Amino acid sequence: MIMDLLYQLYILSTSVKTKKLKKHFVNKKLIDFLKKIYYSVCVYFSLLKEREDMAKAEYRSSIRSKNMIKKAVAKLIHEKELGKITVSDIIREADISRGTFYAHFSDVDAVISQIESEEFENLRKYVDDFGFENITKNISEFIMRICDYLERDKEYYRMLTQSNILNNFIWRLVNAYYERLFEDVISVSEALDKDDVSTYLIYVTSGAKTAILGWLNGEIKSTPEQMGQRLGKLISLNQQYFKG
Repeated sequence: MIMDLLYQLYILSTSVKTKKLKKHFVNKKLIDFLKKIYYSVCVYFSLLKEREDMAKAEYRSSIRSKNMIKKAVAKLIHEKELGKITVSDIIREADISRGTFYAHFSDVDAVISQIESEEFENLRKYVDDFGFENITKNISEFIMRICDYLERDKEYYRMLTQSNILNNFIWRLVNAYYERLFEDVISVSEALDKDDVSTYLIYVTSGAKTAILGWLNGEIKSTPEQMGQRLGKLISLNQQYFKG
């Protein structure tokens, strides 16, 4: 809007025809002044856009580098023990410089920590978007969505199963919602024994987690939808424990 105003004022000052308007507008110093303002503003906004474009490019490059590092770690975990992975291994596998690695992470443990934290937050957001109140009402669809999420980059998550990384953030997710799950189950009847409810929740969450990890490793041949249906059916059958 400012640019348009300056441009119009500049055009007006150089194109007016009447003597009266010329007397007020056509002044060489005024025209030169308007030119300087107009071109200065043009240069300013051009530089601003250039900086924004550079910042976006740097951000995309940073994200790409971090992803390459995390993918490299996941692949290395599949090939050797986590404790034996070095920064040199990672930069060689990711095909990046040592400087690029240290621009994002302080050491190997920092990469592992970020993988766990990011995946935990991603899955937690996934659960929140689904709606906690819908988990126990439609456990099959919930499990299907979790499997669908993991299948988006199944090879990456499969490689993470070779260490405790995937296991850790899945347990963190379970623990984050454990109390709410406990309250939801025990609200069915005040007569339910709390130890029975705890045993049931540990049993079904451990079983579901192990089955999903087995599915990631190819031990179970199923689509995400089939995994949801099968585990949902098993969890429903286990609910008979409270009725027996």
